[in-house]
Amino acid sequence: MTRVTDEFKSRKQIAFDLSQELLKEHHPNKPQLKKPHVKGYAELKTFFKSEKWEHRQGSVYASVKELTYIEITEIMYRASKKMPWLPKCLTAIDVTNIGNQHSLMDELQVIARQIEKENQKQPMKPLPTKPIKPN
Repeated sequence: MTRVTDEFKSRKQIAFDLSQELLKEHHPNKPQLKKPHVKGYAELKTFFKSEKWEHRQGSVYASVKELTYIEITEIMYRASKKMPWLPKCLTAIDVTNIGNQHSLMDELQVIARQIEKENQKQPMKPLPTKPIKPN
């Protein structure tokens, strides 16, 4: 992976993964929390929403506005200041430039309806039976 440092602006996507074991060790509320990883992900979600990012799925966020790599670094600096446990618990964090983005939800719904129709046309196969052995 290359590290981009130029001033190219585009919408960005950040995807990250946290170590649940490291969260148990480093999260400040670890004694009170049965599941510190849940709290950690919730804190990140709150942070990214406050920075005007869209939550896409799981631990993937997309910027609403176009940003440079330097601006992303500044955002992660703020995140680390607010959540000092974050750098200690990350196992992966990737930034992607978002180009044209298209939802496939409508297409998948059409495909699902087609599959349902095809399945309804097919006759039900009889269940295989085994001959009963007399005692």
